[in-house]
Amino acid sequence: MKKRSILIAVDGSKGGMSAVRYAAETARPDGLSIHLFSVMSPMPESFWDSEIEPGSLNGKDDAARWEQEQVRIAEGFLKEAKQMLVASGLEPDAVTHKVHRRERGVARDIAMEAQRGYDSVVLGRRGNNPAAELPIGSVATKIANTLHHFPVWIVAGPAERSKVLVAMDCSKSALRALDHACDMLHPDCPEICLCHVIREAVGQAPGPDAGGSDETGKFLAEMNRKRTEKAETDMGRCFMGGVGQLKSRGFDPDRVTTRIISGAASRAGSVVREAKNNGYGTIILGRQGLNPEEGFFMGQVCSKVLQLAAGITVWIVS
Repeated sequence: MKKRSILIAVDGSKGGMSAVRYAAETARPDGLSIHLFSVMSPMPESFWDSEIEPGSLNGKDDAARWEQEQVRIAEGFLKEAKQMLVASGLEPDAVTHKVHRRERGVARDIAMEAQRGYDSVVLGRRGNNPAAELPIGSVATKIANTLHHFPVWIVAGPAERSKVLVAMDCSKSALRALDHACDMLHPDCPEICLCHVIREAVGQAPGPDAGGSDETGKFLAEMNRKRTEKAETDMGRCFMGGVGQLKSRGFDPDRVTTRIISGAASRAGSVVREAKNNGYGTIILGRQGLNPEEGFFMGQVCSKVLQLAAGITVWIVS
């Protein structure tokens, strides 16, 4: 039995507890251990903005009482989170927790804990201080961009077990994403769809006023047709291997589907639209695609999917 471990960042917020419920429902339970990690601030969060020392809280006694109360609150929601995981079928010894006194910042402290070696890092899309005007919370954004060597699950969708869409191409990153899905997904996943988006190779032919002609339009249409045919052939082989891999790892082949979307203006937009229109609660994709962007830890498609996928959980796999 392969052992796997998950780090879940929990702050007691609705989003944080949803992340716990999601992991309980979605992750393969055999050989799984979960570490619940809460970063506790020793003083009110707003005090960090002006670098006020904890001792300035009307005396050291008040500062100590504040910290003790925060530890008590954190221990309470971590206990609730553990009970939730044990009720889902995990052994009590497989669930550990820690209240960590903030040192370098919430995201940085989570990232430091992740260096201990986990198979996935899980957190809610929004935490205790959600800015309504932002599509994703600041801690989730920082973690997604910082932990480029670790799979990160940004939880926003339904907590119950739901259908999964795996965004595929023939890149090493996409194949690693599929392998991670095989390792981590519960074998009773309702459906897994392997989805590839073919972006239109060229735009519309220019009109007569811009120097275009019928021949130009035919040439561009033929280019698109040949490119689409080649992509469909390549992905047919890739899909065949992916379906076989899922079957060999215990997933019901009748619950595995494939889908090619052609002529798309935006790959990220098409992936998210497909998920929303067909009830997929999770999108899994590689951090970089076929053409990794040097100097960036997240490719354009992955970054855009994360921004657009409100209400959908996103797994970013390195």
